[in-house]
Amino acid sequence: LSSLYTTEHGVFAGMDRLKDDVETLAETLWNEGYETAAFTEGGYVRPQLGLAQGFERFSFQHADVAETFEEANAWIAGRDRPFFAFVQTYKVHAPYDPEGEPRQLFVRPYDGPLGENVRVGDLPQSHARSDFTEDDLRYLSDLYDAEVLELDRALETLLEGLRASGVLDDTVVVLTSDHGEEFGDHGLIGHGNSLYQEQLGVPLIVRLPTGTAGSRGATGRLRPGRRIAEPVLGIDVAPTILRATGCPVPNAWSGAALQQDPAQIDRPLWVPFRHSRSKTLGAAVRLDDTKMIEYPMELRPGDPSGPTALFDLAADPREQADLWAERADDQRVWRGKLDGLRARFPVEQPDRRTVSDAALRLQLAALGYANDE
Repeated sequence: LSSLYTTEHGVFAGMDRLKDDVETLAETLWNEGYETAAFTEGGYVRPQLGLAQGFERFSFQHADVAETFEEANAWIAGRDRPFFAFVQTYKVHAPYDPEGEPRQLFVRPYDGPLGENVRVGDLPQSHARSDFTEDDLRYLSDLYDAEVLELDRALETLLEGLRASGVLDDTVVVLTSDHGEEFGDHGLIGHGNSLYQEQLGVPLIVRLPTGTAGSRGATGRLRPGRRIAEPVLGIDVAPTILRATGCPVPNAWSGAALQQDPAQIDRPLWVPFRHSRSKTLGAAVRLDDTKMIEYPMELRPGDPSGPTALFDLAADPREQADLWAERADDQRVWRGKLDGLRARFPVEQPDRRTVSDAALRLQLAALGYANDE
């Protein structure tokens, strides 16, 4: 929502709070006359952490995707001028508790120690791959897949609500996620502690308005039905939305509008990373199909790669063959790229106002974030 790299706003994890002077997508659209509202399921997505900037309404009480989407649709149905709605759910996230047909379709028979509905507290504390059997991993992956189908069906109701309100064909719809999930791919279970593709690679689906109302955004790369092969970043979402609406893009933003020709996009493909359990700044840097990863090894027990790794994603999309030692002649070049990006985007400090909320901490523990401060 800010179109800034993590180092630029300083909010990495835990209870970091977004500074008031960060210009968000909601603020930009509100200044352009849009009505703005957020419908979330709490956790880290709540006003106490600075995310309400620019929103006239911010609802974060629901714990069920159907309720969240229903409230969003009800608000949208009452709009009589342009609007921006941010709708967030934890549906595809621990605790895993799919029901009905999605569970029947995806979850195969399992008689291991994990329960019918898996919560983070049910898992071995280490989250290490070595503490799970193959059946455990298959079961967790099945539960995850069933939740994806549940979300898919809930999204259908959200889109049908837009259609029923008569605004679907004039609305920019963006579907994305903040992270993926690892099921033992590189030694761990979960997310938030690596920079491999199973955690960085997320869906990004953009549906632009039809007809003349969306002509500003529907040309070029974002033609209907087209899949963009080039890698993009989450920071590109906000400028893409603004360009589709015809609103000006703030100069301070680092992301690129995806309507542009790739040759005109000069923002680097890098993901800075710092966990609450480590003060070291890790990062992933990508150039074409080659990707460098550097992160603190204490976060990755059981990872076969070292603290610095290099992968050819075209030949090795699952990142199983670390080329760092083999390509010794390239190490200085990649190290220079990373050092240059760290100098270009130094770490800013977040808002340090203390957030004390017992209910928030209970919900974060249920989501698996009990130790993030």
